[in-house]
Amino acid sequence: MKGINSYHRSLLEAFYEEGYTRVKLTRDWYTWRIRPFLSFLEAEGIALADTGPSEIKRHFARLVDEGYSWSTRNGSYTALSVFFRWLVARGLVERSPFDVEEIKRPRKTARVQYLVEIEELQKLFDTIRAEDSVLARRDYALILLMFDTGLRRAEAASLKISDIRMKQNLIVIRVAKNNNQRIVPCQTITIDAVERWLEVHPTKDEGHLFVALRGKSYGKPLSGRRIHGILASWLEKAGIEDSCRITPHSLRRAFATYFSDAGGDMFVLRDILGHKGIETTRLYVINTQKRIQLQHTKHSPVNLLDLR
Repeated sequence: MKGINSYHRSLLEAFYEEGYTRVKLTRDWYTWRIRPFLSFLEAEGIALADTGPSEIKRHFARLVDEGYSWSTRNGSYTALSVFFRWLVARGLVERSPFDVEEIKRPRKTARVQYLVEIEELQKLFDTIRAEDSVLARRDYALILLMFDTGLRRAEAASLKISDIRMKQNLIVIRVAKNNNQRIVPCQTITIDAVERWLEVHPTKDEGHLFVALRGKSYGKPLSGRRIHGILASWLEKAGIEDSCRITPHSLRRAFATYFSDAGGDMFVLRDILGHKGIETTRLYVINTQKRIQLQHTKHSPVNLLDLR
């Protein structure tokens, strides 16, 4: 365990052995979050027993300055608070600095959500359709289906051919988050794309709908990670800027936002997305600056006044 002195190393080893951190992955998780703090104390010449709230604050301020993410800082808070609780229980420090009310868990700041523009989606689908190949048929059906229904990538990966009810324009989602199985509708144009893919499907049986077409995985179901890679590859081919910001989950959010913009009912949207509560569904509708401005122009109460 490099980067810290022998005393701190021995403390961490004892912490691992006496606690519930004997599993290597768990040990690594704690090490990555505790060791930087111990290195900080050594550099400052501060003993663990003398550590107070000010040292904790300075450490977290340093993490912010060095660009560490909220998840890393939040994990550090958890790991260090557990570590100090153990030190107190062993009589190695008198009191944990985390017992002071002024030491609060790092706050998560809301990030601006990126909404995939319709023009970008049009360019993406035009690029795929322009390539008449088995691969393009599969990917066109896959990406269009995800955008038309708001499917999670894991749900798309788990679809069976028998889950597609062609005549009714319905899809049965059997493997879903929280086991929330559901039936969702889709457009005829999406069903047509699926049918064109099935014409060249390598197995053409009741197996998985979307399967690999190359290498050792030929004929086997696509993984969620592979679906991410497929989308990224086509975005690059389409020459879409900032394509790294567009993921399968972006398609799900785009579906929710455009469905809502078109006047779709929020409770129906909740059921299509497979959410348990309406509040989760509301989070999926992205209020971009353009969307906010259009809504304000249309609904501002100033429009009710005669000021001209």
